[in-house]
Amino acid sequence: MIVQDTKSEPNLIVVAFRGTTPFDAEQWKTDVDISWYDLPNVGKVHGGFMKALGLLEKGGWPKEIDESSQHRYAYYTIREELRAMLRENEDAKFILTGHSLGGALAILFVSMLIFH
Repeated sequence: MIVQDTKSEPNLIVVAFRGTTPFDAEQWKTDVDISWYDLPNVGKVHGGFMKALGLLEKGGWPKEIDESSQHRYAYYTIREELRAMLRENEDAKFILTGHSLGGALAILFVSMLIFH
C-alpha cells in the first residue's frame, strides 16, 4: 500500500508491505523457501523473500524490465509509483514499513533501490 500526505511539509509518502496472511499457502511457501540468492557486494539473501519482491526466475534483478509483460513484479511496480510521486514533489520524503514478511520486503526493497 502506498499513501501520501500532501498537507505536511515536506510531503510524506508511506510504503507499507503486508505480512503473511494466515491461510495463504503461496505466502507461507515464500516464508519457508530457504533458498539463497547471492546479491553482488551484499551477500546471500533469503531467496523466498527475493522472489516475492520480484526476483526474475531467469533474469535476476535487471535495472529495468519489459513493461509489456503480463506479470507485474512488486519491486518494479512500487518503484514506478514512488518515482512518479517523487517527480511531482521532489522535496517529498518516504518511509518504508512492514510487518513479518512485509518487514523483510521493506528492507529488501530499499536494498534493491540502492543496488540499482
